[in-house]
Amino acid sequence: MAGTRLGVICQSLAIMFFGIAFGCYINWQVTLIVLVPLIIMLAIEIIHNMRTIKQLSVEKEVLRQYSGLFYEAIRLYRMTMIPISLAGGMCWTLDVYTMTFVYWRALDDFHGDIKFVGVKFISPTRPTSVVLNKFQLNIMPKGQRVTLVGGSGCGKSTTIQLLQRFYGVKKGQILLDGVDIRALNIHWVHSQFGLVSQEPI
Repeated sequence: MAGTRLGVICQSLAIMFFGIAFGCYINWQVTLIVLVPLIIMLAIEIIHNMRTIKQLSVEKEVLRQYSGLFYEAIRLYRMTMIPISLAGGMCWTLDVYTMTFVYWRALDDFHGDIKFVGVKFISPTRPTSVVLNKFQLNIMPKGQRVTLVGGSGCGKSTTIQLLQRFYGVKKGQILLDGVDIRALNIHWVHSQFGLVSQEPI
């Protein structure tokens, strides 16, 4: 099946598939009508070949050849997929373990020292709009009160959302007692803050 014959088969299949695709693009109803004779011709060819095999009494030989090719394809597929599956499983395992070790951490004694160090944040819904750029804020522990004042859209609510890890910073760090907030357990972070929403009920 090599050489000229293989080339002719590939060429014929390519012409057939591209012809069907183009026909469906132009008018799929007419294409379906045209395909009916093709299906009938294929059925006739299959029946004719089956009759030829039956007349030659080579059913078992043809079945043996087909089974050999079929099981060889399965063997090659298994040889290929086993290492791919193992590699995929290892990658998923490493990913899960990494996430576990990164996000498990909590502070034993949280004092409330909060620092925004050179924070840059871009809104996911507006990629061209920089909400915070090189933002610096230092909130000392022991009950210090801080008020954020500014016009609408200047980043007041965004600052709180970043502190609660609803979003991640593009650049810079947010530190809680000197520890990067991204290294802390997100559920623990949420448990440390009480938020009263500004929207009226």
